[in-house]
Formats: sequence, C-alpha cells, structure tokens
Amino acid sequence: MSEAPARPAPEPRTQTLRPWSREPDAWRWARRLDRRYVNALFRLRSATVIPATFKARIRAMGIPADIMEETLREIRRLDQWANAWIETAQRFLGDYRRQISGSQRADAAQARMLAGYCYHIAQLVPGIDERTQEHCSATSAALVRQALPDVLPQARRIDIPWRNSALPAILIPGPDTPEPTGLVVVLNGTSTTKEEHLRWIGAITGAGLATLLLDMPGVGESRALGRPEADQMDLLDGVFDLLHGYHAIDARKVGVLGISLGGNLALRCLAYDRRIAGAAMVTPPYEPARWIDRVSPLIREEMQHLFKTDDADELRRIAESFSLQDVTAHIQRPTLILGAGRDTVVPPSESTRLAAALGPLSTLAWYPNGGHALYGEIPAWTADAAYWFRAVQQRQSTRVDDLGRLAQSWREALNEVPERDVDWDEDL
Repeated sequence: MSEAPARPAPEPRTQTLRPWSREPDAWRWARRLDRRYVNALFRLRSATVIPATFKARIRAMGIPADIMEETLREIRRLDQWANAWIETAQRFLGDYRRQISGSQRADAAQARMLAGYCYHIAQLVPGIDERTQEHCSATSAALVRQALPDVLPQARRIDIPWRNSALPAILIPGPDTPEPTGLVVVLNGTSTTKEEHLRWIGAITGAGLATLLLDMPGVGESRALGRPEADQMDLLDGVFDLLHGYHAIDARKVGVLGISLGGNLALRCLAYDRRIAGAAMVTPPYEPARWIDRVSPLIREEMQHLFKTDDADELRRIAESFSLQDVTAHIQRPTLILGAGRDTVVPPSESTRLAAALGPLSTLAWYPNGGHALYGEIPAWTADAAYWFRAVQQRQSTRVDDLGRLAQSWREALNEVPERDVDWDEDL
C-alpha cells in the first residue's frame, strides 16, 4: 500500500469519545441479517451491497476495484459467492501463465498472489460446504507462499513450536542494522489469516521492526489444530525459544498485536508471559457473553463453525471463558486498544471498558467511523500501532521510573503519526 503525503498532525487521540447515535438501530438491523434477508438483497442489487468495510478489506488485499465490483455484480445469492471468487482467481492464474510465458516473473508473482487472495475471499462468507472451504483455504495459502520469493523475498515461511504441534508462520525480518531489532507478533482473528496480514504490515516494517505473522489454532493453516481456546496464552512460548538462536531480533523487545478474537488472546499472552513488552488489540471482545446472543445470524453461523458447535448454551459457555475481567488485574505493562465506533460485530463499548479496566498504562486509539477490525482504516491504525510499539520497545520500564510519565510518552507517540489517506497500491 502506498503512503500519501504527510498532512498536518492529527488531533491528539485523547479527544472526547462520542457514542454513535445510531448504534442501537444498527445492532437491531444486524440481527435481521440471516441468509434469507441477504439473499433477497443480493437478488435485488447483487453483492455490490456488501458493507463498505468489507469492500475495504478486499481492496486491502490488492484486488483492483473494477475487478472487485465486477465479481460482486455476478453474485445474486450467498451460495454463488465462493464460485464467483474462484472464477476470478482462475482469471488471475491465467494472467500468471501469460506473464510466465512472457518472462515477466515479477508480474506473474503478483498475479499468483492475487489469485491466492481470491481463494481466501471465496471462503469468507459462512455456509459454504466444508470441502470447498478446506480447498479454498489450502489453495490460498499455497499460492501466496509460492509467490512470496518474488513479491517479498525477505519473508520466510517457518513453523513455531507449540505444545505437541507447530503453528505455521511467516517472518519478515527487520532492517539490516548492527543492533538487533524489535519484533511484533501478529495473531489473526476468526477469519483473517497470516497471508492476508502480509498486506497490512507496511507501517510496522517501515518503523524498523520485524514482524511474525501467525495462524492461531482453528484458522488458516492451523485449522487442523482445533478451535481457539481461552487457555492458549502460551502461543508465544515457541517464538521465544526460536529467538535464542536468532540474534537479529532482541528478545527483550517483543510485542504482540491481535485482531478481534486474536486481540483477546494477545492480552492473555501478555498476562501469562512477562517477556512480552506490550500488547495492541484491534476491536477485541472484553466480555463476549454479554452480547453473544445479539450478534447477527451470519456472525453466529461463523462462530458455530469456528467453535464446532451448534448448541447455543455451549457457545455461550465458550464466550464466558473468553471474558477478560479477571485477566486485566494481572497486567502492569503497556497496552494499546484500537477501538471502532461503528462496530456491529463486537460492541464499541468493549474497547472502552477494556481500556478502563487496564488502567493508566493503557492507551485507547479511537476511530469513530470505523467498523469491526478497522478494515477501512488499515493504513491509519497500523501506523498508530507501529509508532506505539516502537516507543514501548525503546522506552521500557526500569521498575524505578515514573510509570505515569513513561505511559504518557508511549501515548504521545500516536501524535507523531502522519495522517494518511486510504489509497491502496496494487502491489505489495
């Protein structure tokens, strides 16, 4: 993604939070989003009616706007979604073969990567059969992996030891400098993958930090490792084991960034492991049991598939297990919560309540017009996270300094971030 010219510094993030006046109506409307309602919308206007945040997510993968709109226009029912995006993937693969024939290796790799992202998009809506979802997930990961040597040659595909198995990961080293760099470990949400996050991390690598992208259990290439569990706070144990023999990264400067449910697990990792310098969370669930019964039918369907249960009571018990109320009391390290004012998947108040529970060492960066996972604000929030992680890793507590003053310096790092326009580049 390209950077827009820097504009005057934005207002401090400490501005007063204004609640979204239409939030109750939006959540009531979301509860109507079942298959029948969505199919009726698609029949009338095609899949071009999907929310702007969903379109922003697709554009963030590098899919050209005209191809995205053309594909969406072909979809008139939810059960046509996967086939339409697989057909678009095949178009990119045809382009890949033409570019290879013309010895245009770099352009061929881009086409192959975009085909991989189309396969990923194909399985983003709930309800497709298990075999198709497995095929799309595996094909997406394979195509992106095959394109990486030409698109991002410094990236390395590695496995992170975890319990009796391994977590597939992609490592993007920091700059070649005499001193070891810091590291940001990225935990995905319930539908994002490490391959998708490759398109998000430009600001983090630009800040001079290495990045490690993980597929948490139940998602992406870790689907076979079982469902996400609240006790998986040891996800980073294998990362620190590997760093013992990898001296280009400073093991004292490791932070964790989690998206949605990955943010919940990121905070649990921070509470469990004192080696982690800090954690950033994007629209994380704080007390999901409070609102799990009010999510849209399509989101509920996605949760049932992820957690492998159709039982409402069991889903509620799983939601209760992910409560962070008892976790926050054990954290005395820096945290950054990136909240969205117009989130209709996780209530916006979850971010504000979590920030309040974490206390003075926590910073809340608020995006009043953002939706869940801040897909429409990726350039902005990733820059916020990058500047914050760099400040935290450079100015760590000595246990005798003034924590309040130190926390203020971390917070002020957000005011140094130049404001950016969303202007997606077609290249990685």
